[in-house]
Amino acid sequence: MRLFIALSFDEELKERIAKIQKKVKINSSKGRWVYVDNFHLTLKFLGSVDKNYIDDINKSLEKIASDFTEIKLKLDKLDYFPGKGMMRVVWLGVSGEVEKVKQMKLAVDKEMIKYGFAKEKRKYTPHITLARDVVFESRKYYIDDLIEKDLEYSFTLKNLTLMNSELIDGKRIYTPIVNFRLD
Repeated sequence: MRLFIALSFDEELKERIAKIQKKVKINSSKGRWVYVDNFHLTLKFLGSVDKNYIDDINKSLEKIASDFTEIKLKLDKLDYFPGKGMMRVVWLGVSGEVEKVKQMKLAVDKEMIKYGFAKEKRKYTPHITLARDVVFESRKYYIDDLIEKDLEYSFTLKNLTLMNSELIDGKRIYTPIVNFRLD
């Protein structure tokens, strides 16, 4: 199984993000767009995992979830990770209890090391991926202006989730395996 650990979103938040994504997409000539049901905030990508480890991983995630309360965030800005001649990843940033997200990320890393998963070397930037390999037709500042009001949205994350990632009919689909409620 190809797994990752995330903070999952409710339908209302996914719809808000989809509205923003649509405005970005209309102003782009190219991109691979994230399916609306796949929006989430990744804490750790595990990759291919033997099914025999899932119970142990779940026990660790349950412990982590019990150590954290719900996380209050706000959509913050449109940004991207650069690539060659395009924007490798276009994403939405978040503000609010970001330090809490980072602390949870550290707790996840610490627990997953026990199972042989390496700690991420790159600096962690909490973000919501909208698309990959994007080429904008419009200037980014124009798109920023278009979505400014849509970013005025606060939300609360309540679940730490172990997710399965699989390719179904040529589409990447993320399916929650188990949710752990943040106390």
